Formats: sequence, structure tokens, C-alpha cells
Amino acid sequence: MEWFLLWLFCGFIAAFLADRKGSSTVLGFLLGLILGPFGIIAVLAMSGTTCPACRSRIHKQATRCPKCQAELQAA
Repeated sequence: MEWFLLWLFCGFIAAFLADRKGSSTVLGFLLGLILGPFGIIAVLAMSGTTCPACRSRIHKQATRCPKCQAELQAA
């Protein structure tokens, strides 16, 4: 039972990290749920979107960088 709770916790952590990186939250949750701690590492290794002006990580649907306020081109 403890292992299931650990894997469930890893799923929530991976989903949170994926959301912060601008990736799919569902994919992050599934990776954490299936792979456990290795899923968290996989989410951390996923490439995120970066601002072309200041190189900070931004959400993939952002139209303006929250750090430097640069306008971003629509994808």
C-alpha cells in the first residue's frame, strides 16, 4: 500500500513540474504514476519553452514573457 501511495505522490509531483515547464500535465502525471521517481526525472529532462529575449522558462502558450515582458510570437 505504501508503494502505491509513493507512486501516486510521484505522479502529482511530476504533473506539477510538467505544468510549471509548460508541458502536458496529464503526461507528467502518467509518467510519475508509471515510472515513480524516474518519472519525475523524466519530466525534469523534458524540454520546455524559453523566452528568446531573456532565456527564462515560460509557458508554451504565453504571449508575453512574465520576467522581461517581451512580446512573443504566436506559434
